[in-house]
Amino acid sequence: MRFIISTAICSLIKFKKILNEKYLKIFYGLTLLLFIFSAFNFKNTFYSINSDKHGYVMTTGEHHDKVKDTIKFLENEIQEKDVFIGTIFSSILQCAFNIDKERIYPYKYSDPERFNFVEKVMENNSQGLMILDYRRNGGWAKGYPKSGEFQIGNIFVKTLQNKDGIQVYRWRHDWDNY
Repeated sequence: MRFIISTAICSLIKFKKILNEKYLKIFYGLTLLLFIFSAFNFKNTFYSINSDKHGYVMTTGEHHDKVKDTIKFLENEIQEKDVFIGTIFSSILQCAFNIDKERIYPYKYSDPERFNFVEKVMENNSQGLMILDYRRNGGWAKGYPKSGEFQIGNIFVKTLQNKDGIQVYRWRHDWDNY
């Protein structure tokens, strides 16, 4: 659809070059601008770019997650040996904490083998954090408990935080030494 609209606008701009009279070109240009401004609601565009409001944004269909509290929480929680399993937080871990991409595993909520994948990652890594958002962890597909302690395979997992729709879980192979 965007391609069709952009092609139509480009054609209308090229058509202006065919016109000979100066006043006709001005009138056509103004008409074209009015059409563009009526076709695109710039208020919606500027709102989605500048809004700091979190949650579902009707104009774009996106969901803006509030992550500041989780970032503050993770500042005191991340350890050197940790690996990470995450959804939206993967890029935030790289930017905010300079976590190496090789230490971050993607949680793909639509993958039917996601639970087996998580179990393998936890078995192969002695400790880490799993950071999921509520949409991918129970909202759009079956997920993990949002509170308490539970087991994934033979690995004991604790829910550390469930705030602003983001769950932070920790697993360790040696909970006794923690």
